[in-house]
Amino acid sequence: MIIASEPTIDLPLESLSLRQRLDLFHHLREELGFELNCEPQDWHFDILKEREERIKSGKDTLMGLDDFIAEMRKTMP
Repeated sequence: MIIASEPTIDLPLESLSLRQRLDLFHHLREELGFELNCEPQDWHFDILKEREERIKSGKDTLMGLDDFIAEMRKTMP
């Protein structure tokens, strides 16, 4: 992979293993000072609770994964 910059940066990402790519990602993230916030936000729980209530009340139903995949294939080219 060549990154367009001055000067250009040529990284052999195609030849790296998944583990090496993840190590590179973590190193760059730390070097740049980015922190990943993996804690769920409160509004996620609100949405999950609302969905659970809709299922319990019968307003919504769950679909099996195989049925979901079949439905999605109907809508995709």
